[in-house]
Amino acid sequence: MSLYGFDGLDMDWEYPVQGGNHIVHRPEDRENYTLLLRAVREAFNELSQREGKTYLLSIAGGAFPAFAENIQIKELCS
Repeated sequence: MSLYGFDGLDMDWEYPVQGGNHIVHRPEDRENYTLLLRAVREAFNELSQREGKTYLLSIAGGAFPAFAENIQIKELCS
């Protein structure tokens, strides 16, 4: 992150559980999406402690009901 001056990451997974455009997808993607975002957030938090800088984590989410149904919104917000 510091080498290139990045201040975060915008995660674009198209689309957990549902897939799209011939993208491989599985039912367990619902939990895997949460685990991936949690791991990135934890790594950013550790980096923030070392560098004294805040790192952002955002998602590019689908604007349709199936996207919300295929992610763990409650877990992602905590």
